[in-house]
Parts: sequence; C-alpha cells; structure tokens
Amino acid sequence: MKTGPSYGGIGERGSGTHVTGIKDRIQLHLENNLIKSVDKSQFVNGLDVFSLDLSRNKGPMDIPDDIFENLASTLERLSLEALSLTFDQPLSMVSDLSKLTKLSVSHNNRRGYVPGAVEHVTVRLLEGPVTRSLRTLKMSHCGLRSLSDSSLAGLSSLESLDLSNNWFTKIPGAIKSLPGLKTLSLFHCYIKKLADFSFSGMTQLKSLHLSSNHLAEIEPFAFTGPENSLDHLRMARCRLTQVPTNALKLLQKLKYLDMSENRFTEAGPGAFKGSYCLTELLISARDMEFSPEAFTDQSKCVVSLTIKQMDLISIPREAVSKLTNLRRLSLDNNQIRELQSGAFSGIAASSIRLTGNPLTTIEDDAFRGLPSGLDINLSHTDISGIEFLLGYPEEAITSVNLDYAGLVCRCSMRDALNATLTARIYGSCRSGKRNIMLSSRELPQIVEDACAEESKRNTGDIVMPGFITRLSVSLSFVLCLIVL
Repeated sequence: MKTGPSYGGIGERGSGTHVTGIKDRIQLHLENNLIKSVDKSQFVNGLDVFSLDLSRNKGPMDIPDDIFENLASTLERLSLEALSLTFDQPLSMVSDLSKLTKLSVSHNNRRGYVPGAVEHVTVRLLEGPVTRSLRTLKMSHCGLRSLSDSSLAGLSSLESLDLSNNWFTKIPGAIKSLPGLKTLSLFHCYIKKLADFSFSGMTQLKSLHLSSNHLAEIEPFAFTGPENSLDHLRMARCRLTQVPTNALKLLQKLKYLDMSENRFTEAGPGAFKGSYCLTELLISARDMEFSPEAFTDQSKCVVSLTIKQMDLISIPREAVSKLTNLRRLSLDNNQIRELQSGAFSGIAASSIRLTGNPLTTIEDDAFRGLPSGLDINLSHTDISGIEFLLGYPEEAITSVNLDYAGLVCRCSMRDALNATLTARIYGSCRSGKRNIMLSSRELPQIVEDACAEESKRNTGDIVMPGFITRLSVSLSFVLCLIVL
C-alpha cells in the first residue's frame, strides 16, 4: 500500500511536524496477486483511497456490483485489467463512482480466453454518475470488432479513449457520441479504410493514433470534423502507397505527422500542400524517392524531419535543403556508408542523427555549411576514428555521440582530441580488450602510448622485420669487402 506524502521538517529541525489540513491519500496496489473474490466490507468507510489497481489477479475474479460503494466519494483512478470481465452487460461495479476520472478495463473480454466474451458490443457499457466524471477510458486488447452507437453513450466528459489492439476494420461509429474527445488511439487494429466523415462532430479531437493499420484507402473528407483541432496524427506502418494529400489538406492545425515505414514510391511536388504548417514530419518507405520539390509547401514550417529505415545510401539533399527552418534531421537506420565532402550542403539543421547506419567513412568537410553549434549522433555506426572532426572552426561542433561505434584508440585520434577541446564527445574506443571512455583521463596517455608503438613499428627499432633488413645490408657490405 502506498500513501501520499508526509511533510516532515516543518518548524523545528527534525521534528517531523505534519502540515495541518493536508490529508494522506492512499494508492492501493493489489495487482498481480491471487485474489479471486472481493467485497465492499474489505474497503472500510473512511479510507481515502484515490487510486486502486486490481489488475491481473490469477483466475476469474468475482466482482459484485457494490464492491466499490465505500470508495465512491474518493476513488479517482481504477485499473481492472485482465480480470476476465466481459462486455455483454454494463460494467455496473463502477456506475456510482462519481469521482472516477481514469478507468482501464484493457485485456478483458477476449474471446477464446474469457467465457462469455463478445466481439460485437451492443449494450451501453457505462451508466450512472461515472459517466459525468470519467475523463480517460482504456479498452485495448479486448477482442472488439464493433461497438454499437450507444455502447459509449453518455460519457459527456470523456477526453481520452484507447481502443488500440482490437479487431476493428473501420472507425467505430460509437466515437461520434463523444464530442469532447481530445485523444483517440486506434493503433494496431485492422482498419482498411478511412471513409468520408469518419470523425464528423469530433471538433475537439487533437491527437489521433492510427499507426499499424491496413489503410488501403483514405477518402478526401475522412478528417472532416476535427479539421480545426487535430494537431497530432500518427499513420506509421499503415501500408500507405501514396501521401494522402487531399485528405490532409483540410487539417488547418496539424503540427505533427508520422507516416514512417509505409509503402510510398515517391513524395512528389505538392505532396504536403495544404492549409497546415507542420513542425515535425516523419516519413519513410523502402525505395521511396523524394522529388526536389517534395517539401516546398512546408519550407518555412518543418523544424524536425525524420527519414528512417528506408535503405537510403545518400542524403536527399535537394529536397531537405528546401526546409529553411529545419533544426533536427534524423536519418537513423538507413544504409548510408559514406558521407562525402559537402554531404549536408544547403541544409539548415543544427542536429544531425545517423544512428544505426553502416557508416565507415566521413570525408573532410562533410559537415561544412551546417550551422555552428552542431550536435551529431553517430551511435551504433562503424566509424573507427574521429579524424573527421578536424578542420572545423572552434564553435562549429557542440557535441558528438559515438556510443557503440567501432572506434579504436589509436594515434590518429591525438590531433582530433586536441582540436575539439570545446566539443563534448560521448562514447568509447577499444584499447586491446578494454573499452576506454572518450571522456576518460586515461585516454590521452593511451593515445600517446599508441603513437609511441606506431613510431616504433615505423622506425624498426624493435620490430623483427626491421632487424632482418639491417642485417642483410651489413652482410652485403662485408661481402663487398671480401671481393675487393
């Protein structure tokens, strides 16, 4: 059992005085136990329980309708996940919880696992005072294929609804009875089509999560309803074959758009033409091509651009350079092996991420032309040295992340370390069997030792092949004397 804070140290030092007028509030965690039955007598009157979690107790739990009667005046958060609840009848046990704002009934009603489970919900699930107080409802992983229009009726204060990981093939009409909804998640369902007016009447919807669906079609007026409110839209991994320009263009408040890991073949001119002004865009598809004018319509808007996991071997510089306000460019997990001189020419970003690329070569001046104060992330690449940091003005680079790269502690690092004293360099290099942090005080001496070893190998003072060469020259000289 967790309780609220006890305020000590007020008044005399160490007296442990409690602030008067502040009540301890109880968070009761009973999840992951073997509880099979509970009744209201176990929650005595006077307990100020504001949060209760009964989730994932083994075996079916018997939950009578009046179980929470003594908590009705205080309970604000309730989790009843994975308790073999079914949705063939109202969830009467929560009806009288007039203070409840957050309810999770996820991982219930799964057909084949829970006797009596239904795929098509026809009853009104919530009734009574709770319908006026509830702000957040979670119903993910519940084996749902449809919700009747009345199943969520009456939830006048609901702002957030999670219906992810269900079996819907279209947007459930029940959501239209929730005009105050601000956040909706339908992640990882089986939605194949966004029909016109799927979200009509939802004029306060701000965040919509549709990733990992099978969207073969998005009709032009699909987003009619939240066109003046929606600012956050996720449609990653939705099998989209083209940017849904016509459907998106009406979303006047859209700021964040994730369409990464889809099946686009190209982003052509006008792909992002609309009444919106994006600040963050994530887009990618294997073998996708970017027209030089792909981002022109968002040229003064996009601050952060992510193009990941699409097998890029070079930077789409012409398209990206059109984004004049770009600050962050992420090219993670592509197939970029080499950065040539001027690779980022014309690009305005001051933060560059190349994490997870098989990058081995960075030519001189590869980062030339980027703004000063540059942050570079090269973690999980195959870079073996840091000589690429040479040749830039002192304030050009602020930080370089080389965590889990292929660095070797060698002599060639010496000049780069001395030339980048103002930059923060994160990561490590290998010295024999040891990994030495690049921030370690040991590193300068290890590098000097590496230089000494290289010098010895080059001059032949110790290495055996050099000794053999000198011996051969001496013998030749002796033989010449004998002949003479």
